[in-house]
Amino acid sequence: KLSQSISEPNSLASLNSRLGRDAVSITGVDSSFAAENQLLDARTEIKIQNRKIRSLESSISILREEKGNIESSKAQLSMALAKCKDQLEEKDFALLAKTRDFEQEHNKLEELHDQLSKRTEEVE
Repeated sequence: KLSQSISEPNSLASLNSRLGRDAVSITGVDSSFAAENQLLDARTEIKIQNRKIRSLESSISILREEKGNIESSKAQLSMALAKCKDQLEEKDFALLAKTRDFEQEHNKLEELHDQLSKRTEEVE
């Protein structure tokens, strides 16, 4: 068939035309393989990025849980601190009351001492 094409008029132009179409077709196949490889590379990259995203989401979830635990601990510590402050104030008030009682007893003892000193002088 190729020899017939060549012997016919305009056969060289026809052959060139067909060869051009075949070359375009081969180039299209190469382009198709390249595009398919790019598509596979893109899908692989998407899978990698999705794994990274899932890992980050997991980390975020863990961090949120830890944040909740920290906030809970913080609230417990705040309550314990408030309780300690209340107990300290109660003890402070009790100490102040005992100090006042001690001062009153001390003053009474000084008065008794003064009275005893006066009587001792009177007896002598």
